[in-house]
Amino acid sequence: VTDPMTIRKRPLGQTGLDIPELVLGGGFVGGVMIDPPEDVRREALRRCLDAGVDWVDTAQSYGQGQSEANIGRLLAELAPAARPRISTKIGLKPEDMADPKTAVRRAIEASLERLGLERVQVYQLHNRIGTSDSGWITPYAMLRPGGVADAFAAVKEAGLTEHIGITALGDTGAVRDVIASERFETAQVYYNLLNPSAGANAPA
Repeated sequence: VTDPMTIRKRPLGQTGLDIPELVLGGGFVGGVMIDPPEDVRREALRRCLDAGVDWVDTAQSYGQGQSEANIGRLLAELAPAARPRISTKIGLKPEDMADPKTAVRRAIEASLERLGLERVQVYQLHNRIGTSDSGWITPYAMLRPGGVADAFAAVKEAGLTEHIGITALGDTGAVRDVIASERFETAQVYYNLLNPSAGANAPA
């Protein structure tokens, strides 16, 4: 794809943003923002931008922060108006659940430092949501007063991210409960060019 006019855009959740149907992933699938030399990463980003793909999705866990740091160096080479929009994510640890507000604030500040940005467009929780015996984060822990949703709302209010969301993995019913709360603006479903199974027809 070389013509930006061929890249269709769609609304992103409840954010009010329109984003390309294809975005550049900074994770382990492909690994282009983690493993290759800098000139390969630079060329990959340039080709995406030339094609009208103005969004890069990454996470703190991708290469233990290496993806964010690599993307940050590439962003610094571009004029602010030419930079892609960025979404990144945090996976909370069990010990973070005693004080999620502090954990989320600390994590997003570290991500922004690696990215060299004052804010990102979307910040997401990157944990599975489900029952406590699975070791996943429960809907109650997400939505209780002082819980994860409040922690994410606090970093949005502080201007560190424009929008907040979840990665929609885990127990389907639990994920639906969190989405139905309307506390988050996006729900990222695992879907990419190498594994498009989430887009297949499935029994009700």
